[in-house]
Amino acid sequence: MTDISTLSCDVFMPYVGSTIALIAEGGQSLDTTLRTANINPKGTFTNAPRQAFSLFLHAPEPCAWNSCDAILSHPDLGSIGPVRAVRIVSDEPGLSAVFQVVFN
Repeated sequence: MTDISTLSCDVFMPYVGSTIALIAEGGQSLDTTLRTANINPKGTFTNAPRQAFSLFLHAPEPCAWNSCDAILSHPDLGSIGPVRAVRIVSDEPGLSAVFQVVFN
């Protein structure tokens, strides 16, 4: 399992467009596409060891999943988490299954 404290946005940037699975506590798995990885300078605490960043994961419709604690799983990155994946409203027409994971 990858140590969350060592992660940065740069770790995820090469994987934008690739599949990352969300694995819930009960073992259910949802394949998502990493659409963006953004640095959040306004969300970074003073003297923080890294800049805060967010991942935006898009899931295929229909998607019955809601916000959940999950493990992120990718063949190259391994298992990361648990993290909180929050289902958010998409700004893209016709796309509603978007999850945000924030690291700060």
